[in-house]
Amino acid sequence: MYLTSLIVLPLLCALILLFIKKENTVRWFSLFSGIALFLESLLLLKCFDKTTADLQLAISPGAILTEGTINGSARIVDAGGGPRATLNLIARSAALR
Repeated sequence: MYLTSLIVLPLLCALILLFIKKENTVRWFSLFSGIALFLESLLLLKCFDKTTADLQLAISPGAILTEGTINGSARIVDAGGGPRATLNLIARSAALR
């Protein structure tokens, strides 16, 4: 959820900035929205597992699932014959679309 909002909220703030006429208001809005997005990015780091270099996955209901969650990791290594990926996923009450 944090990653999705870190992508959508800056776009929303940019759209709002298009409609603000006063230069001083634009500056203050930009400052406060930037600070808010930085603080939200710190929440994303809180959920990060620092003990592994693997790609971490957390899938919740949306485009792929109708219910449940899928959590896990993906490790991509350079092996003979090309890159290889190892997936370690745990599904809890997951239902695919």
